[in-house]
Amino acid sequence: MRILQAENENFNMYAAFAGDKAYKSLRQRVTKIAGYRPYKRVWAALALTFAMVCVTAAVLKIHNISYGRYTEDERILVYGCDNGGVTFFDDSSALQEMISYDNNYVYVDKNAFENFLWENHAEGQIFIVFGGFVKLPGFAGGGYSCLYERSLEDGKSRIFYGNQEKNITNLFKYL
Repeated sequence: MRILQAENENFNMYAAFAGDKAYKSLRQRVTKIAGYRPYKRVWAALALTFAMVCVTAAVLKIHNISYGRYTEDERILVYGCDNGGVTFFDDSSALQEMISYDNNYVYVDKNAFENFLWENHAEGQIFIVFGGFVKLPGFAGGGYSCLYERSLEDGKSRIFYGNQEKNITNLFKYL
């Protein structure tokens, strides 16, 4: 290494048994090997700590600005299907006064709901959509629905729609 680092290139070129180009590349490699100094452990530890702090800060920032796994949608929607197509009736505040639900049943105030349907000229089969959620705003989501059965009885109507925990929609909600 000392011979190759010496100033007299003519002697060194022959000592390395190499031509001019090979000598320069060999000299450069040997000089860099000889000049190697290990990193100070303090600086290496500081660099590692700084990198970990940066990664932790980035993860926390991303977590704070990210959407949750899902967002509950408390609106209630009613739509009617007849031979001519589908008609939506979305008056959520009025519908929430007439319709409520739990894990297995939908409860409908029949008198108020029938008046709502008559005022909106609803015909055909009537479906009630509720208990919705949105995975990403405006992109994907789901909910539950049931078919409203018209009858002559007055008062509260109870419509079975199934247990939410067994529904595949619930699996999509938590993924």
